[in-house]
Amino acid sequence: MARGVTAELLEQNIRFVGVPGMSAIAKSLSIGLDVRTECAVQAIRRNDDRWHVEDAEGAMYGPFDALIVTAPPLQTLALVGGHSTMMALALSRVRMSPCWAVILQLKEMLQVAFDAAFVHESPLAWIARNDSKPQRQTGNCWTLHTTEDWSLVHLDQSADDVTRTLVDEFWRTVAQPTQLPEFVAAHRWRYARPIEPLPQRCLLDSAIGLAACGDWCGGPRIEGAFLSGLAAANGLLDGIGERATIS
Repeated sequence: MARGVTAELLEQNIRFVGVPGMSAIAKSLSIGLDVRTECAVQAIRRNDDRWHVEDAEGAMYGPFDALIVTAPPLQTLALVGGHSTMMALALSRVRMSPCWAVILQLKEMLQVAFDAAFVHESPLAWIARNDSKPQRQTGNCWTLHTTEDWSLVHLDQSADDVTRTLVDEFWRTVAQPTQLPEFVAAHRWRYARPIEPLPQRCLLDSAIGLAACGDWCGGPRIEGAFLSGLAAANGLLDGIGERATIS
């Protein structure tokens, strides 16, 4: 194993993944729902105690009894800040760290003794073999994540420059003969990880039927995001029930 690499002992650390891809979880939950994609929301408005959503093209959606915002904290603040002072104050305290990510598809299988590893003394923090997950269709595919410090310094660097640097670092890390990749691409993940998540599981203003949630509430990672969304939904449902009882 190359210097600076710590192998992830997968037999001792159980990992759950979506099959055949991570989006399968959301797709399953969305069955029967009216889901709109490729729709950039630019504003939310409240009229006659109901919510309306405006997209970047000026189209309006609604009315809705309640609204949950799941965008990163800064983007959520831009939407909800004018509607809930309590939520705005909490959102203004959240800080997120960035991460550059690279997807690398190789022609030949790497002869390494791990499917995932933490990396030290490197711009890379984590590397993982995607095709080791069940039912993946693309073989010899690796994901590379950078450290927070390196990402902050190189946040505005071009994707091409980042790709070259991280692919070179990947080959140094795995200590294998280099290959020309079949496919490689870099993505700037500007709001990757919460530096210090809020202690509450979600932000909720039940009086106006508004909630915000994400991995920046109550704990990071996908588990935290799921529990945050569940808490937001339950809180809004309780609030709708209370308002219906009062009316």
